[in-house]
Amino acid sequence: MDISAAQQWLERVEQIFNQHKKIAAMTGSNFNIFKILGVESSEVRLHSNFIAELLNPSGSHGQGEIYLALFINQLGVSNFNSKSSAVEVEKDTGYIDANQIEGGRLDILITDEKNEQIIIENKIYALDQENQLLRYYNYNRKAHLIYLTLFGDKPSEYSTGGSLSEENYKVISYQVDIIEWLNSCIKESVTIPVVRESIAQYIYLIKHLTNSTELKTMSNEIRELIIKNSELIDTIELCSSELQSMIKETNLKFKGLLDCKFPQQEIAKFNGFLIKAVWGEDGDGIHFGYQAEKDGKNLSNAPELEGLRLLLKEINKEFHLGGGWLGWINPSHVKRRQKFKSLPSKEIIRMYSDSEYLNSFAEIILNEEAAIQKRFLAKLNLVDLDLFQ
Repeated sequence: MDISAAQQWLERVEQIFNQHKKIAAMTGSNFNIFKILGVESSEVRLHSNFIAELLNPSGSHGQGEIYLALFINQLGVSNFNSKSSAVEVEKDTGYIDANQIEGGRLDILITDEKNEQIIIENKIYALDQENQLLRYYNYNRKAHLIYLTLFGDKPSEYSTGGSLSEENYKVISYQVDIIEWLNSCIKESVTIPVVRESIAQYIYLIKHLTNSTELKTMSNEIRELIIKNSELIDTIELCSSELQSMIKETNLKFKGLLDCKFPQQEIAKFNGFLIKAVWGEDGDGIHFGYQAEKDGKNLSNAPELEGLRLLLKEINKEFHLGGGWLGWINPSHVKRRQKFKSLPSKEIIRMYSDSEYLNSFAEIILNEEAAIQKRFLAKLNLVDLDLFQ
């Protein structure tokens, strides 16, 4: 291995990184209000709400149906009255039935005066739920069913139940369709600076999420550098391999710590249900929360437990309800739906080399859950002493 050549290559990569860092500072592209507020990947709190507000003819933008009309045109939908439309976010269609073919919440529902409807299922990072798209199709089989993802990915059979085809829904992407629509909205907002700049900020966020910003240019330059220095491929691969091994080992240590200190455990009995505290890491990132069991079955979605679900939401509005949980939440010191391996590499390497730092990271999660659990049990006790056994 030519250490000198490898060192020069790394120095050139650092130069490219610093150059684009300066460009970002000069253009202000790193300043994004949505990223600053930590909601950049929040499907409901940001994306569904922001899109729905623009689509709403009665929205606070004050521009009537103009943005909705542009959206309908973008979708190629005909015979839809944008002027008379109402827009709803997280439309509750009832409890999910035992067969998982009815019920749930529609991310965005648009309804005109003739009861023509557009249903939008909005996916940023969340995984498909069982028969999710099928349930929304069954809600109104005549509706225009839209499946929106970052890159235009098709829904899985797990979501369609294997019984829907592309004739039943339309796939669109943030990367192309939403950005094109938003650019059309900006053209109609030239004289409204607050709305125009808010849309511009949102477009930049989407470009960030779809890797279409200055980061893409930097990535292309580094790839070109790799191509021109192909003799260093073995060195590059070795460094990458060792880095991934260190991240994997640290992730296993982290999971071992939480498994040891936070085993799945019963915390209370409530009206015949066992309430358990559970932690995990999956497509929803690092999370902890509470489930209810009865006769060995997870019945967290039982209608009679709606009060408990609302208690968790009252304790912390970030709790996610449903999906086999009374409620689950990402720890406050990680991003929404962030996995351990997606933490900054510098942080993970520090945890790899400093066990006390890793312990403190895990301890924050344990302490946060303990504080929430204490409030949850206290509220349970206050709701109805006769039900708390």
